[in-house]
Amino acid sequence: MTLSYADSPAVLVCGGLRDLLISAGVATWEEDPASYGSNDTGMSFVKVPKSPDRMITFTPFDVQDTVPLLDRVIRVQVRVRGSRRPLDAERLSEQVFRVFHARHHLVWGGLKIARIRRESSGNIGPDENDRLQLSDNYEVLTQREFTA
Repeated sequence: MTLSYADSPAVLVCGGLRDLLISAGVATWEEDPASYGSNDTGMSFVKVPKSPDRMITFTPFDVQDTVPLLDRVIRVQVRVRGSRRPLDAERLSEQVFRVFHARHHLVWGGLKIARIRRESSGNIGPDENDRLQLSDNYEVLTQREFTA
């Protein structure tokens, strides 16, 4: 999936976060979730596929525009599902945190990213297959170009 400034800022942010995790070796990306191997750590947007066990799903949930600074705050839920092993979801969540939190001065598809920070993290319980899940919420501050 190639990103461009023609995409919505929320799309650019989710794609940029995905690309950071790929670059850091935390997870892999397949357009078709059925292509993941059973030992992969996969990623998806909005919908959580049934496999693989270890999964990271990005869902933008809040956008705030500021006036007159032309900044936009985009919040993204990063849902992390681990395997059935105890503390696996926590380990994966910590890997994601180390890649995202306090990153700054990035550009994704023409969108300037001023800062990324985690706002909250919480256990959302096991899924129907007894795999533990966490929800981490990140705030991404973007800077839009001024056009007269």
